[in-house]
Amino acid sequence: MIYKEMKFMKLAQGHSITAIIFVMAIQVPVLADSEEGLAKKSQNPVGDIISLPFENKLAFGVGEKDTEVYMLTAKPVYPMSIGSLNLINRFIMPFEYQGERVSGEGSKTGLGNLTYQAFFSPAEPGEIIWGVGPAITIPTNTDDRLGSDKWAAGPALVVLAKPGHWLFGGLAQHFWSFAGDSDDDDVNLSSLQLQVKFLFPK
Repeated sequence: MIYKEMKFMKLAQGHSITAIIFVMAIQVPVLADSEEGLAKKSQNPVGDIISLPFENKLAFGVGEKDTEVYMLTAKPVYPMSIGSLNLINRFIMPFEYQGERVSGEGSKTGLGNLTYQAFFSPAEPGEIIWGVGPAITIPTNTDDRLGSDKWAAGPALVVLAKPGHWLFGGLAQHFWSFAGDSDDDDVNLSSLQLQVKFLFPK
């Protein structure tokens, strides 16, 4: 998915709009929690809740045909307790539509590559929340335009802080390809995603 996002960013020379919508958030250990606390956990990649967030990306004015590219990504999270640690299972599943960017290319709709992330995080975190573990990208793309045909894996690290109504964090990953179509370019890619969020009291 990270490899595909880089291809998407190169493709989207025009304007883009991104929206994130959380449609389900269920706290696993106990259901009693403040609304703000639950909201923060729903936006925490290593939070101990089952969640099903969706991310929408829309780019327009792409290519010489000024077409649109739309991506809907489901990012389900399922935590498991392992003694003093939580194992946070996180999946990234993209579905994409690409219009005709150049003459004769045609449009394409289908699945991108599936990414699985496994974060090990303290069950009782302190002021700084962290998680570390492996990530793997599986070539589930239904067309070469929608993702790489390479298997890739590497380490992932997430660090978060939640002072007051704020949430600050970052997620760093690196992927190396290790199998897949030999005709495809090798993957050797780092990424860093930062987030700064403010949650209103109500």
